[in-house]
Amino acid sequence: MISFFNRIGNTWVAKGIFFLLGLSMMAFWGLGGISNTSTSDGTALQVGGNKVSLQELSHTFDIERNKMAKISGGYMTPKKAIQAGLLDQVVQQLVARELKAQIQEELGLAASDSAVRRYIEHNPVFKGSLGKFDTGLFYAYLSGMNMSQAEFAHQMRAELANQHLIRTLERAVPRDPKLMTAAAQAKKEKREIHSVLLTPESMKIGTPDPQELKDYYEAYIEEFSVPEYRDLRVVLLKSTDFNNGYNQMVEMSHQLEDLLGAGKSLKEACQELKIDAGKVITADLSGKDKNGHEVKDIKLLVQEAFALSEGESTSLVDVEGGFIVAGVEKISPRGYKPFDSVRSDVTKLWKREQQKTALKKKAEEELTSIQKGKGAVFETQIISQTESGSFDKTVVPALLRQKIGVENAALYSTEKGILIAYVERVIPFKQEPTMAEKQSAVQEWALDLGSAVQKAYTQTYPVEIHTSTIQKAFSVYDNQDE
Repeated sequence: MISFFNRIGNTWVAKGIFFLLGLSMMAFWGLGGISNTSTSDGTALQVGGNKVSLQELSHTFDIERNKMAKISGGYMTPKKAIQAGLLDQVVQQLVARELKAQIQEELGLAASDSAVRRYIEHNPVFKGSLGKFDTGLFYAYLSGMNMSQAEFAHQMRAELANQHLIRTLERAVPRDPKLMTAAAQAKKEKREIHSVLLTPESMKIGTPDPQELKDYYEAYIEEFSVPEYRDLRVVLLKSTDFNNGYNQMVEMSHQLEDLLGAGKSLKEACQELKIDAGKVITADLSGKDKNGHEVKDIKLLVQEAFALSEGESTSLVDVEGGFIVAGVEKISPRGYKPFDSVRSDVTKLWKREQQKTALKKKAEEELTSIQKGKGAVFETQIISQTESGSFDKTVVPALLRQKIGVENAALYSTEKGILIAYVERVIPFKQEPTMAEKQSAVQEWALDLGSAVQKAYTQTYPVEIHTSTIQKAFSVYDNQDE
């Protein structure tokens, strides 16, 4: 498809399409010129004339964090979510939202309240057993997503406007039979690629001397850290363990809470009440034992347990058929594995890093040589948009965009190593496409044009992300226990 657009790029047809579609592309295929600044007015980011406050950013972050926690099946602290990259994702999510809002406002696209209401009422997710809108299902969904009705309506209004924009975009695509045929043929054109793959394993690395290896260990000591572990006594009160069943269990739980509140350890309290003192489990903050296996018994208690001191106990937590509680008996602080015990692991890491450095240098040298018509022996493969050969699929789009000729050879990082490749020739598809192939080409036309015009509109809606302001606001979580 790329070569097809290169062929028609200067025609009146292309210029007309660019004119029609230009302003609408930025909402879908990229951000404007992004600058990182700071602000003192509580603004987290600004897109064109639209501002997003720190309060809204924080609220959206909490909503997404709760969604992530539900997916992972446990509580997620703000610090852990930030470390996982969630804050960055939320910032980009809000930027994309405001970009769309700017486009929709300029084009006069808006969804009315009645349109939003109809959209919600006809959503299959909210239909009950009789096939009609169920208010209970709707509010249960909002509760589960931690969203207000107004927030959900805002999202639906944006979605409807977005659908309207896409339909408008599709109507702008030309339907000339010759262009449709050319576009479909361009989709099926193939390219002859000459390539060579250099792998880290092919790099010959010597053996480090003892001092060099120890220096490496000290420089990367965090790689050999041991997390904090806690010995937790876990006690489960079940109704089936008591003669009088549920009522006796509840009474016993109250007595246990009273004793723990009076300063007794969990073991002492259990002995005094003459109930099973449970078992001791050693685990880290993620709820895993020293072998890396998840300990399911403490999943509901581990976050609270790691905020306590030795001798203290968690609150009693409801579980199916009873209550569970954990007492901290011993804290083994975070530390580091001794050098002698991890010498072989240190050697592996050192060798891997040396191989990566050598591989990069070797690849750059080979690339320069190949571009001059010398160098490696190449493997030849034929690829297309639908046939990637043995190539990593992530590099295929770039190979299809690459200019023809050995002088345009380029480097591509893959999971297996570094690929050096160039396009020897383009093999056109000259057969008459089927109607389905033509229709498919038309459907993708807008996306291809969007990619082509993106750079021309990067300054249409400038983006300012107030990085230092955001970092300062979220730095309150830096010292939070994970």
